[in-house]
Amino acid sequence: PPCSGGAVDLTDPENPVGCGSADHLISVIGVVIDAQDRLWIVDTGRPAYIFPNGSEALLPSSYGGPKLVSVDLSTDTVFTTIFFSPEVALPNNNLLDDVRFDLRPNITSSGAGVAYITDASLSG
Repeated sequence: PPCSGGAVDLTDPENPVGCGSADHLISVIGVVIDAQDRLWIVDTGRPAYIFPNGSEALLPSSYGGPKLVSVDLSTDTVFTTIFFSPEVALPNNNLLDDVRFDLRPNITSSGAGVAYITDASLSG
């Protein structure tokens, strides 16, 4: 889907907290532009919530929330979205926050390279 007009970065009116929203960004911490001019966005999928009493909490993520999204900056189009399972991004305790790439074509059979993502949570 195209990014122009903010379609990807606006909250879904049907799901304003954002839990498990596969088509929207929920809680972005890391963004990186790679050597091929692609923007990579790390989304923890854990929305911050302010309770009526003023206290704050990070809500648990659910499938579709934690993801790595890539945007082709030359066309302003999302071209890859990788969703992380609850076994990879723990629902109550993930804090995916940074990504780096090794884009050498000979390190994977697909030639696409490898993404390394850090998890700054206590169990990461």
